[in-house]
Amino acid sequence: ELMALNSARGGLGQEIKQYLLGIGAAHAEDIAKAINRSRGSVAKILSASKDFVVVEREGHKLMYGVIEKPEASAIPMSIQTL
Repeated sequence: ELMALNSARGGLGQEIKQYLLGIGAAHAEDIAKAINRSRGSVAKILSASKDFVVVEREGHKLMYGVIEKPEASAIPMSIQTL
């Protein structure tokens, strides 16, 4: 199951990331509907991946966003060479 989740992260994780980068933040159910995937699959990726973060909680519903990582060029050279 972990192997399947890891391979799904590439495809499904990228789909989710692109969707969220376009709109900012959304609930797993809304993401699933928008990209035509099951809510369960989307929720697994959102909770297991370090690319996503909970940005808001509405009762039991969580709203997720993308954690944007700085590009290597944005990191000072002294840190890159450590």
